[in-house]
Amino acid sequence: MIRYQPAKLWTALAGWYGSGLPVELNGEDAATLAGEFGQAVVHRVNLKAGRVRPTSSIDVAAGRSSGRKSRVPGNCREMLRT
Repeated sequence: MIRYQPAKLWTALAGWYGSGLPVELNGEDAATLAGEFGQAVVHRVNLKAGRVRPTSSIDVAAGRSSGRKSRVPGNCREMLRT
C-alpha cells in the first residue's frame, strides 16, 4: 500500500494479484458443477487447466482530514475496486 499525505489531503493506492488455486474435479462436467455450485462459481474456474481463474484488485482511496481533534477521525474516503 502506498499512501501520500502532504497536508490535510491524502491519497492511497493498493493492489493485489491472485494467481488461481488448483481445483480437484473428480471427473465432474461443467453442467453437474453448475447444478451443485451455481454458474457464477463455475465461470470462475478454468476446467481444462484445473485452476481458479486469476484475479486482481486495485484499490484507490482519497480523503481530507478535518483538522479538528476528536475521538472520531474526520476522514472521508471512497474505495474503487476493479
